[in-house]
Amino acid sequence: MFGRYTVEGAQAIRLVKEEAIASNASQVETEHLLIGLVKSDPVPCARVNLDISLIRVDSGGSSPQSFQPLSHESKRVLAYSAEEAERLGHPKITCWHIALGILREKDCKPAKLLRDQGITPQIIKEGLIL
Repeated sequence: MFGRYTVEGAQAIRLVKEEAIASNASQVETEHLLIGLVKSDPVPCARVNLDISLIRVDSGGSSPQSFQPLSHESKRVLAYSAEEAERLGHPKITCWHIALGILREKDCKPAKLLRDQGITPQIIKEGLIL
């Protein structure tokens, strides 16, 4: 699964799973993706002070599991991340691409939070190019 990710990108995905388990979520939500992203590589969000305590995740009332399926939104975000890496000609998916994927899922809470904090696809792409 992690073959398409950089070391940091794979670490973000591992942290996402841990975050979902810790919050007793029944599935991995986009909020978990953003928390994992910020914890593993905060650089994509470095132009603003993104406080991860602003990210709220509903637990869904389940008991902790070792396997949490991805929500439909999270699946789309990861697919968008792969598309962004491919579009930019990058062989591996990075945390930057995951951030771009989150922003493409316009109605998800993390995308709204990033936009409210001034993070745009252009800012992220500038970081990728530098």
